[in-house]
Amino acid sequence: MRRLKLIWVVLCLVLLSGRGMGQPRILYMEERVPVAHGDTARGFLFMPMGVRPADGYPAILLLHDHGAYFELGAKKFLDSTWVHRFYDDQDLPYLLAAEGYVVLSIDARYWGSRRSELTQPQYYDSLGGQWFNLILQDDQACIDYLDQIPEVDMRRIAACGFSMGAYRAWQLAAADRRIRVCCAANWMTTLALNRRNDSWCAMRRPEMDDREFYDIASRIYPRAFLLQYGLQDHLFPLAGVDTCVSHIRHAYRYRPSRFCVRSYDEKHRFTRQHMADWLDFLKKYL
Repeated sequence: MRRLKLIWVVLCLVLLSGRGMGQPRILYMEERVPVAHGDTARGFLFMPMGVRPADGYPAILLLHDHGAYFELGAKKFLDSTWVHRFYDDQDLPYLLAAEGYVVLSIDARYWGSRRSELTQPQYYDSLGGQWFNLILQDDQACIDYLDQIPEVDMRRIAACGFSMGAYRAWQLAAADRRIRVCCAANWMTTLALNRRNDSWCAMRRPEMDDREFYDIASRIYPRAFLLQYGLQDHLFPLAGVDTCVSHIRHAYRYRPSRFCVRSYDEKHRFTRQHMADWLDFLKKYL
């Protein structure tokens, strides 16, 4: 029955043969994923082909960015223009699946198939200030969805993302202990230095307006947490990042190796070195 349920929600199935002979073959499926409050979200699933590990594949929730561009959500990872601009021409879902991970990504509320004609502040108000809480609940529902896939080893689930995707990743890991590993690139700051513009509406949690971000992120302890930032990233000043790193390191003082910090001489973008560090960290801890 679980297998039939998976097949029923498949909208499109394509066998990707890789970028040349001898490359891993990946199963790609576009799906409607059940999320919070009886809603569904469009998303995609990448699954390795071949001999399945005895306990199943580890899985990654790949969480998309904000980017002030709302026509695409999860499919930002598949859009050549967006991938060139922010992801260093890397096909992240394919690269992760080629390493043996099941990869799931959905449209967050207000992006892609869930687009609204309202402005961000209007949309925030229409949801009673609960916009990001609903995004977080949807991301948690993705973990439930992975549990319906027999090929997935539910003991090995990671949340990974860049920019707002990073924010979603560490918020999810802090809220749900089913996330074993968190990889978060280019979103960490203090309350005092946070840019409270229209985009902040998508990430605000009113009940935590007085809670520092590092206090929330510290809840990930003792699970593995990779935090990445750009030395030239004007969106997240180094003073704020340094303060957060110091506090999170203190939370990890009894398991310091499980909190890893990497900096890059880059602006607000996800480079090939970011990806290499993800793969190394995931291999070690997931």
